[in-house]
Amino acid sequence: MGVEGEGAEQYLIIGGTDSVDTDIIATILASEDAVSVDRANSKSAAAKFLNTKSYSGIISAIPNTDPLYFLNWISTRTGSSPLILLCTTAHTEALNWAAVSEDTHTLWYEANTVQQLTNHIQQIVAGSALNEQLQQHRRLQETIHELTSRLLTLTKRDEIETTVCNQLASTDLYQIAWCSRYIQDSDKLRPRAAVGINPRHTPEFTTSDFALDTVAIEENSSTGTDGSTVSIPLRHETTLFGVLFLTTCRTIDEVERELLADIGATVGAAIHTIETSIHSDGSQPPLETFTRVFSHELRNHLQGARAALENEHDIAEQRDQLLATIDRIEHLNREASIIAQNSLDEADQTVVQLSTLVDAAASGLAEFSPQITVIASTPILCSRPLAVLLFENLFRNAADHAGSDVAVRVGTCQEGFFVEDTGCGISPEKHDAIFEWGHTMNGGTGIGLALVKRIVELHDWDLTVTESEEGGFRIEIINVDTREKDTLSPQKISSYTDSFSRD
Repeated sequence: MGVEGEGAEQYLIIGGTDSVDTDIIATILASEDAVSVDRANSKSAAAKFLNTKSYSGIISAIPNTDPLYFLNWISTRTGSSPLILLCTTAHTEALNWAAVSEDTHTLWYEANTVQQLTNHIQQIVAGSALNEQLQQHRRLQETIHELTSRLLTLTKRDEIETTVCNQLASTDLYQIAWCSRYIQDSDKLRPRAAVGINPRHTPEFTTSDFALDTVAIEENSSTGTDGSTVSIPLRHETTLFGVLFLTTCRTIDEVERELLADIGATVGAAIHTIETSIHSDGSQPPLETFTRVFSHELRNHLQGARAALENEHDIAEQRDQLLATIDRIEHLNREASIIAQNSLDEADQTVVQLSTLVDAAASGLAEFSPQITVIASTPILCSRPLAVLLFENLFRNAADHAGSDVAVRVGTCQEGFFVEDTGCGISPEKHDAIFEWGHTMNGGTGIGLALVKRIVELHDWDLTVTESEEGGFRIEIINVDTREKDTLSPQKISSYTDSFSRD
């Protein structure tokens, strides 16, 4: 008896009549190496097998009673497996049915020896498997062509990662697809985009877990799914950007492995182009622009504050306030370095109440007059300084665009939290533009909301923009790691004002 497993041929033999002996065919097939055979002597028994297994070939005798009913029934359950019918001269209707049915084959039982029938069955199955393999290669080649065309239109790395996962998961070749980014400082592969599984449920690997110079296949996927997990390095020359993971229940041959390697190289080249690109007008990439502007502003504030402190007679009463300002600016400068490095380690994160972050952000805006209300709070896993910086920029944005009398509300939503105001809102066609580096509607630096988006990306969160009940601006931060629900009574963090620079 052959062994069932990866690469084994699996047959289902259904029925048998006085004129068609299927037992001896089953015996011959099962005597081959790496072959397993299931027997079903009734339609109900066959249904149980077909509902739980896929077969290399399905062999069936034709029942003498209602043969067409049986054939129509079995044809809806074979999937991509070839159906091989053992016929006699009495099966005229079945022969006519098989002639117009896709992937159905007929063998004359009376005109062949049992060994010849078995040989024909194996030839049909081998030919069907080869044809299916060629079709899979063709579908993958078409996917690569479509993917390459789409990558040329993308301008952001997260768009590339999402597109790759969507494109490959939309085929019937892979059940799950996810992209992990390589975080150089921690040597980790952190999940980003995913299809077929929540990114938060995908495993986080280190580079030591894989051979990152080739496509690798691991049995017994870490995701808990059946089949294999394929890891595809996303690299350009010697630079590793991440790894694309795919799960499949099929056997991956060398041709498909080479095609997947081509995908890894194509995606790696696309990421390299975006991360090293220079704008057509010769300006620097957005992140470099942010770092340059932010650092310049911080240096100016630091120099001015320290110069004032040198004259103790003029600033004696403001000394504590100036020292606090210097501490805060130096803290922001460290945060700018974290953001520019494109990394956020687990050690940088802790569990903090949402209301605590809001309180810290509001207290950092010493002259911030709009009223902030925390409707509900929950503990979240985050980098505390970066989360406070996120809220500070959202509060500044509210006052900047809606005026000092605007009301701001913070609360929880499904898988995250929101910040909304009672201002005039932003038109939907500008929802994407407001998060671009340098974009401003009032002559500012264009950093505030772009920085918010950057902090969201560093945490592997997502954001959406909509309207508050009053028609104001509302941003929802989702896919947040909330540790437990703890709804607090509404509280007001009032009378914080600050003479802040407007973005």
